[in-house]
Amino acid sequence: MNELILMYGLYIVYYLVFPLGFIILIWKIIEKRNYIEDLSDYGEERTKKNLETIEKNSKTLKKLQISLVIFILLFIPVINFTTYGLQEVTIKRDRIPLGTFRSRVYNPVRTTNGQIGPSTDVDSVLQEMEDAPEHRPWYFEDINEEIDFDELTRFPGRLAAYYLEKRDTGMEHIVITYTYFSPLPITRVYAFDVFIWEGGEEADLAEEKTIIYPLDPAGIDPF
Repeated sequence: MNELILMYGLYIVYYLVFPLGFIILIWKIIEKRNYIEDLSDYGEERTKKNLETIEKNSKTLKKLQISLVIFILLFIPVINFTTYGLQEVTIKRDRIPLGTFRSRVYNPVRTTNGQIGPSTDVDSVLQEMEDAPEHRPWYFEDINEEIDFDELTRFPGRLAAYYLEKRDTGMEHIVITYTYFSPLPITRVYAFDVFIWEGGEEADLAEEKTIIYPLDPAGIDPF
């Protein structure tokens, strides 16, 4: 229940609080600027009261402009933090339909050694994947053939790996994400299907995509 409340709260911030706040401030600035211009158009007919009104509204306009700058500066860390939170909450929530109007929520991330990161220490994440025990492999060689990690991590960000076990299909998947430190959240996603058969096993790249705000952060799990 707490996770559900957290998820909805983060979505409200992600899709409502900051976008709406930005729109309202821009609208107020435009409205105030147009009002000042209308007052200024009186030219020689300006009265003392008119000039005082222009000065008062000019101060209000300046305050609104400063508020917009502060809002944008706050937006960058908050929207990135919100994105991280939504990615973590939603990838650990999956739903199995049990019939009409019935379903069950569960965590698809493998119980043991099912998540590495998110971490800014890229090398440690990759090393942990490579050193995984044989009975809980991350198929690092297969993944490393598909992802150029040097290219992916050229710019600072957070690397994470998730091993998912889907109960509705019985399939296993690996999701690799890299979220960049940027004004607008940008996440690269690599999704792999894990195939296990008698005499062999491998991870095949199933999907590769980029999620940029305001796309849904829950999209890091394409399965």
